[in-house]
Amino acid sequence: MERIKSLLFIDVGIFVIAALASFLKEDFMLIIDIIGCTGLIFVVTAGILAGSFVRGDRIRANYDPEEEERKQKNRLSENLFFVGLFNIVISIFAYELTKQGFAVMN
Repeated sequence: MERIKSLLFIDVGIFVIAALASFLKEDFMLIIDIIGCTGLIFVVTAGILAGSFVRGDRIRANYDPEEEERKQKNRLSENLFFVGLFNIVISIFAYELTKQGFAVMN
């Protein structure tokens, strides 16, 4: 439960920064762009840390380090993936809401 709270705290921080940037630029669609891009960055970083983008011989070499180091890297990779996934879902949800909102206004 503590892990989920800390991950949500990171997401709230990203949202506050995105909202502040979009308010200063007076472009509220910028929130969707910032949250979506940060989500994509987190997911790609998680994939790199997990070794998802390498061949089999590299996976064996990456599996060689000490067990504690590997567990720590996997835990960090999971956390980054969940933060990124949550940001992407929020970005898609916000896009759909704004698209429907603009359709109603026209």
